[in-house]
Amino acid sequence: MAATGEAEEYLHRRGLSPLDPQLALAALAQAIDGGETALTVADVDWARFTPVFTSGRPSPLLGELPEAVRALTANTPDDEGGSGLRDRLAGLGAGERQTELARLIRHTLTVVLRYEADAHIDDTRPFSDLGFDSLTAVEFRDLLARECGQPLPATLVFDHPTPAALADHLHRTLPGAAPVADVGPLIGALDALEATVADSPPDELSKARLTVRLRAFLDAWTATGPAGRNTRTPRPADSADTAEAPVADRIAATDDDDELINLIREQLGDNLGD
Repeated sequence: MAATGEAEEYLHRRGLSPLDPQLALAALAQAIDGGETALTVADVDWARFTPVFTSGRPSPLLGELPEAVRALTANTPDDEGGSGLRDRLAGLGAGERQTELARLIRHTLTVVLRYEADAHIDDTRPFSDLGFDSLTAVEFRDLLARECGQPLPATLVFDHPTPAALADHLHRTLPGAAPVADVGPLIGALDALEATVADSPPDELSKARLTVRLRAFLDAWTATGPAGRNTRTPRPADSADTAEAPVADRIAATDDDDELINLIREQLGDNLGD
């Protein structure tokens, strides 16, 4: 069956080119002479066809063809392609890094979808709404993998269905991303503290002391930005207690009960019994 116009372009982009009529007739005659009952004759660009055909699921059929296997294993971008991106990301804060990755994704979209360079792309709009199919998904993946300098799965846009979600994924997985703290040990420590207090309730003085310490910890925690920077507004240089240590440290350091009670009252008010 002959393909013309848009259909021919559609097949060509997927790695299937029209056969020369003379070659096709010769192949048909050869198949008839050989008594073949199940034979496919096609001009296949395996480097194009295989990634698209297997983008949604593995293909046992293609797994038996050496050319298709080579096309899949050869789909590994060299590291040089990602050096420019790494240079641009180096030294950027988390927000700037994600903005740069979002810009790269939008640019790659304009290339694959043949948009104007300055076309507006909504980062929250699903790739499927932008007209993506299996071919554009693979083309997009290939271009982005080349920019990143590392392999990316053909299911990339299905696993991360919007440009914003994909930018967040790349931000977390590309080299140079800030490590995400494992809070498991912290949660375990809090659970152990809770169990200890429940099993052996402290006296009122110890309870107040612990309360102040925990409040100081929470104050410091909530005043720290996402990059570990303290976001509290600095006190004026002439503040009366500028030279003093934090109250929580003073409470932890004192052994004098009277001084301790006074310090705790400063923080909790006068509702502490004498």
